[in-house]
Amino acid sequence: MKMSLLSITNQVVPMEVMVIMIAAALGILVFHIMRFRGRRKECTEYVNLALDFFEADHRFLTFKDEEKRYFMVNRAFLRLHGKEKEDFIGKTDWELQRNDLAEALERMDDHVLTTGTSLEEVVYAKERVYRIRKFPVRLPGNKAGIGINAEDITEDIAYEKELARIIRRNEILVSAFAKDFDSSHEQLDYVLYQALELTGSDYGYIYLFDEKEKFFSLENFAVKGKVSSKRRTYKQNYRLENMGLWSQSVRTKEAHIFNREKRTARNTEEEDYFNLMTVPVILEDQVVAVVGVANNPKGYTKVDAEELSLLMIGVWNAKDRREFTLALRDMNTDLLENKEKLTLILNSSADGIYGMDMEGNFTFINQSALSILGYEKVLDLIGKNCHEMIHHKRKDGTVYPEEECRIYDAIPKGETVTCEDEVFLRKDGTSFSVQYSAHPQIRDGKIIGAVVTFSDITERKKQEEEVLYLTYHDPLTGLYNRAYLDKVYPDLEEEENYPMSVVVGDVNGLKLSNDIFGHQRGDQFLKRIAEVIKHSIREEDLVFRVGGDEFYLFLRNTREERKGRHEQDSEGCGDGGFPRRPGQHFLGDFGESGRSYDPGGSAE
Repeated sequence: MKMSLLSITNQVVPMEVMVIMIAAALGILVFHIMRFRGRRKECTEYVNLALDFFEADHRFLTFKDEEKRYFMVNRAFLRLHGKEKEDFIGKTDWELQRNDLAEALERMDDHVLTTGTSLEEVVYAKERVYRIRKFPVRLPGNKAGIGINAEDITEDIAYEKELARIIRRNEILVSAFAKDFDSSHEQLDYVLYQALELTGSDYGYIYLFDEKEKFFSLENFAVKGKVSSKRRTYKQNYRLENMGLWSQSVRTKEAHIFNREKRTARNTEEEDYFNLMTVPVILEDQVVAVVGVANNPKGYTKVDAEELSLLMIGVWNAKDRREFTLALRDMNTDLLENKEKLTLILNSSADGIYGMDMEGNFTFINQSALSILGYEKVLDLIGKNCHEMIHHKRKDGTVYPEEECRIYDAIPKGETVTCEDEVFLRKDGTSFSVQYSAHPQIRDGKIIGAVVTFSDITERKKQEEEVLYLTYHDPLTGLYNRAYLDKVYPDLEEEENYPMSVVVGDVNGLKLSNDIFGHQRGDQFLKRIAEVIKHSIREEDLVFRVGGDEFYLFLRNTREERKGRHEQDSEGCGDGGFPRRPGQHFLGDFGESGRSYDPGGSAE
C-alpha cells in the first residue's frame, strides 16, 4: 500500500518538490515546538516571580482547599508559628489551633466558601491582634479554595489606645477646671471616679498626707465606679509606718506598682487576683496626698502611673487655686478692717497678690508677689503705676498700651477679670507667663479699686505645650499624627489650597527588617525617612505619619511639574543597613492624587 502511494505520488509530483514540502513541514513543526517551549519557559518565569512575591511578603499569606486544609503557606506565616511547611500542609485549623480560635477561623472559611465573597475581621490570639482577610480563589484543577492574608496590628491598636487615653486625660482636666463644685471634696470625688475609668480599676483611694505629723487620713474612696466617700467631721488617721505601698510612695516620692499573678481561688473556678498602684501628689517638693487605684485585671504599667500622676497634679493645683480664690473672696469684705490679719494671710500665700486704686497705682503687695517680680522692698512699688511697672509689654515684646489693659476692666465693669495668656515683667526686665484674676474692691456699694492675684505659670505652659505636642505629633518621627490630620482636614478642603496633591506611602519590608535587625533599627529607618520627607517639601506642605509605616503628604497649590518629586526623593533614604532588591524604593508604594481624602478611610 505504501509503495503504491509513493508510486502515485512520484507520478504526480517531482521529487525535488516533495523534498521541499517535507522540509517545510519539518520547519513548521520545529517552529511550533520552539515557540511552545519559549512560552512554557516564560510562564514558568512568571510563576516563579509570583512565588517569590508570595514568599517575601511580610504579611502572613496562606491558601486552603475546599476541605479547609492548608494548601500553601509563606515564610512569614512559618516564622510566626515557628514551624515547617510539613506541619501545616494538608491540616485544618482544628488540628493546629486552640478550639476557640479554630472555631472563629472556620466560621470565616465557611462564609467564603458558601457565599463566594470576601470577609475581613480582627482576631485576638496569644496577646496579639491580627487583621485577617479571607477571599475566594480557584486552585489547580478549577477547584474552590480560600486565599488568606493576615497582618499583626498590635502596635497600631496600642498606639490608638494611648492616643485615646491622652485625649481622655485632657478632657478630665478640662472638666475638673470648668465644673462648679460645691467643695474640694466633691471635686476630688469627681476626679477619682474619672481616674477609675481611665485606669480600668475597680477601687480608688485618696489619702491626704500630713508631712509634719507623718500620718494619712482617708479623704475619698470609690468602689467599682461608684463614689462611696462622704465628707466627715472626724477622720481616722493612719501612721506612715503602717501603710505599706502608700508609705513607700511618700518615702521615695515615686509611684509604686504591685501586680499579683492571677490564680484560681480554692473550691471555685473564679480567678483570684489583686493589683495595686499608688501615686504621690507632690507640690513644692512635698507629698500632700497619695492616690491609689486597684484591681485592673491586666495589671498596671509605668504608663498608667505617669498618666495618673499628671492628672492628679493638675487637679490638685486647680483645687488649691479654687480654695484660695474662695478664701480670698470671703475675706474681701474685711480687707480694710483687719489689715494686720490680711497681711499675714497674704504673705502666707504662694500666689502673688497686690491691690490697686482707681488710678491703677499699687496700694499693697504681698511677699510672694515681691519675690516673683524680683523686688525686695514694698516701697519699691507702693504708689507707682501697676501697668507701667509690671505689665507694659505683650508676650511678643511689643508695647502694651495702658488703655487696653484687661486688668483695668475689673474697676469700671465691677466684674472679676481672669487671664492666663499674658506676661508680667520682673525688675530686671525679663518676663514670665502669668495667670491673674482681678477682683473689684467694693466698700459701701462703691468700687474703690481692685485686688489682683497672680502666679508664674511658665512651667505649666511648657507642660501644656508638651501635652499638646504629644497629642498631635508622632513621638518617634516628630511628624504630625492622625489626630492632627483629623483636626486640620476641614481646613485642607478650602478652595485656596487647590490644586492639591495627596501623596500616600508606606515602607516596603519594614516588618521583615524589624524581624531581622530589630525594632530599634526599624525606628532609626523611620526617623531617617521622616527627615528626608521633611527636607523635600515646602513650608506650606503638610506631612503625617498615620500608622506604623504609613505616611501622608498634602501638597498645597501643586502643579503637574511636581508629580513624581517625592518618589524620587525617597531614593535619599538609602538602605539604612537594610537589605533591598535592585530598583526597590524603600519609602514604599507612593501614590499621588488630586482627589479628596477621607480621614476615616484612605486616599481615593
